[in-house]
Amino acid sequence: MRLKLVLVILMVLLTSGCWWFTVPPSQDDPGPTPKPPSPTPAPEQYDSAVLDLTVEPNPVVVGEEVRFRLTLANHDVYAAGIPKFSLQGDQMAVLLGTPVAGPENDGVLYGAVAPGESHQVVWTFIARAPGTVTVQGHVSFEVHEGYPGPAYWRGTQSSPVSLRVVPR
Repeated sequence: MRLKLVLVILMVLLTSGCWWFTVPPSQDDPGPTPKPPSPTPAPEQYDSAVLDLTVEPNPVVVGEEVRFRLTLANHDVYAAGIPKFSLQGDQMAVLLGTPVAGPENDGVLYGAVAPGESHQVVWTFIARAPGTVTVQGHVSFEVHEGYPGPAYWRGTQSSPVSLRVVPR
């Protein structure tokens, strides 16, 4: 009975691949060939999101409101996830100050712009001083080519728009 028990235990250990019963691989055996990672396509192949900036009114009179509208149109086959919108321009702080109204969450959409859809955000300023300001819109977003990936960050910018602020 004991001999049977010892043989059963020995067979279990041999067939379970315990490290003290395994034979180390020879130095000539390179082991299993690792699967090569799937290539991530160049992001430029999939960059078909368009950002448009409109300014109304243009020109604007000192003391009046001016609205900057950024529209992201997604013409891609993948969603643009968690887009972050921003405005940049020379002389913005001097001529326009800080926005009196702007998009929720500081310009971040906690969601995605699906293929074929668009999303827009609006900032409202009060013109403070006469002059000309050139403004450009920017957006960055994540692209997932399925799950779990590959995924990468992309961004795009609008064409610059010049706004004239005229005195009263």
